[in-house]
Amino acid sequence: MTTGEIPMGYWMDKTYTVSKDFSWFIYSENEKDLFFLASKDNGKTWQKALVSENAQRMRYRKAQFFADGSGILAYSSASPEVSSEGLILFQTNDHGQSWSQMNSTTIGQPVQNVSFVNPTLGFVSTREKLYYTNNSGSSFKEAVVTIPEEYQTGGLDLFQSPNEVTQVSTNQLEAKFYLLKMKGIDQGKMFACLYRSSDNGETWQFAEQLSQVMPNE
Repeated sequence: MTTGEIPMGYWMDKTYTVSKDFSWFIYSENEKDLFFLASKDNGKTWQKALVSENAQRMRYRKAQFFADGSGILAYSSASPEVSSEGLILFQTNDHGQSWSQMNSTTIGQPVQNVSFVNPTLGFVSTREKLYYTNNSGSSFKEAVVTIPEEYQTGGLDLFQSPNEVTQVSTNQLEAKFYLLKMKGIDQGKMFACLYRSSDNGETWQFAEQLSQVMPNE
């Protein structure tokens, strides 16, 4: 859990949740086997499930759960020779008691965030691009993100944890992207910007500028 680029002693966001009804941790004991540890009785007892026996070179990892007990677990496999990463997805239908691999794909740049709206519709971001799947990860396509002329990507990740893609109505999704201001009195500053999509994440339109984001955030 604390290998790779994550400083010793730190837990990557969304690799654990602690609550009275459902607490869980993603971890590896040997940098190869990936486990999921969960408790549903306020920590009195814990159940350990093997997710993968071949989770080597893990860097990014995350799990999400939905109201019906289903969930998605994703991790990226990094290589020191290339900038692209493998993204491996797993699913559960029993609150993590058992896991099965869904699909795997290659992302051209290091993965910065994975966010699923439901078990079928999900998103993967890098520093500059956003990808979407509407078939549980069987395939990914690059989303079209319309950026106003006074902004550009760069400096920070386009879309990073703990941000999520959220469904605000039947036909509308929202997300918060980080953009660099290139004109006006705020030139050179980074801002969180609200984006919306009305076609299940295929295209995204700028809605409004939100708060300024400092580089260490």
